[in-house]
Amino acid sequence: MELGIIGAGDFAQAFARQALKGGHTVKLSNSHGPESLRAVVNSLGSGAVAATKNEAAACEIVLLVVPWDKVPETLASLPKWKNQILIDGTNPFSRKGRKLHTCQYRELVHQPAGCGSGARRTGSEGLKQYARSGTGSGYRHW
Repeated sequence: MELGIIGAGDFAQAFARQALKGGHTVKLSNSHGPESLRAVVNSLGSGAVAATKNEAAACEIVLLVVPWDKVPETLASLPKWKNQILIDGTNPFSRKGRKLHTCQYRELVHQPAGCGSGARRTGSEGLKQYARSGTGSGYRHW
């Protein structure tokens, strides 16, 4: 399966490592463009590809892991969703004091009611630990 990741920080990279271990391919993107991800993609290895946000968003499953302040503009800049699964890997805090409830995504991505965030329960530290050692929080198989 091809997974798209919008954002390329610690959580995104740990998620990508686990997906690659499971035999999936990963399209990793960020706001700076594919060229800025060359070192990250090389460190992830075979199956990882640098992509644009639109290319990552076209995958069947998409992980969103951008700073909270950037969620509305990131989602608004993407093409209309076509039945993909969107995994919310963001955390509800803002350095600028703005608040955005997770369920407001459905309005931004033009989806019907029903939302949630299972990914953030693990946290990036737990996922990084799991990716490094094979232990810790998270699912072993996809």
